[in-house]
Amino acid sequence: MEIYLDTLIITNLYINIFTLKATSAVTHTRLKPVRLIISALIGSLSSLLIIVRPLGIFAVTGVFLLKTAFLILMIAAAFCKTEFKRFLKLTAVFLAVNLFFGGAIYFAGRVLGLRMVYVQNFTVYLDFSLLTLMLATIAAYIAVCIINRVFYQSLNKQKSYRVVLETGDKSYELPATADTGNFLSDSFSGKPVIVCKSKKMLRDININDLEKLSKLKGFRYASVSTVSGNGVIPIFLPDKLFIKDEKGAVKSVDAFIGVSKDDKGESCAVFNPKILV
Repeated sequence: MEIYLDTLIITNLYINIFTLKATSAVTHTRLKPVRLIISALIGSLSSLLIIVRPLGIFAVTGVFLLKTAFLILMIAAAFCKTEFKRFLKLTAVFLAVNLFFGGAIYFAGRVLGLRMVYVQNFTVYLDFSLLTLMLATIAAYIAVCIINRVFYQSLNKQKSYRVVLETGDKSYELPATADTGNFLSDSFSGKPVIVCKSKKMLRDININDLEKLSKLKGFRYASVSTVSGNGVIPIFLPDKLFIKDEKGAVKSVDAFIGVSKDDKGESCAVFNPKILV
């Protein structure tokens, strides 16, 4: 089968951009456009391994290790300064999205009766028109959006949660609600923010004392928009952070805590259900 390098690189670049953006959406992780392009280009360069004809177990192992190295470089380039545990999660989601997209491509090929897929050295060559690729991409993207929406709605139905956190020698446990309307995230790291309203937290932290606030891990301000207007709230990284559901399941999450200035009513916390993915 003839392989055209320009087609190989362009189609892989296109697919890498899609899978990286899907990974970013599913994991609720910020992805800057520049990093997206760099990461996609790294993945496209790795597709050139398709022209190698490895002979023997050592050569095959070498190609596999090279593909693995390129994969690590892709994730590192796209999602810089990520903890090891989250890095593994991003890698797993990226591979899952690739498999899902590959299945969509294969299905489209079978339905349309096209001979279009060639696999060599863990690399796929798509021998079909850009229009077909675009249609398959749109179909896969719609499917990912539907799955995400159904999944998050199912999380939202389970309204009884509790947020447990520790910072320094202080600990807090608040009733919490999963709300897809909470889009608040840290503009630097892209991590989500759990907004907490707690009289005890306000007394301990004193959001008007900048010196005390500056001692909190990762302290900074985040912009918020409410029905009453725009403003800022202090956010920080707790030493430990867990979310418990009504069935007793406990999940450690990686997020900032935003301290609400509201000291009226019962204590509570609000988080986006994507944080549980």
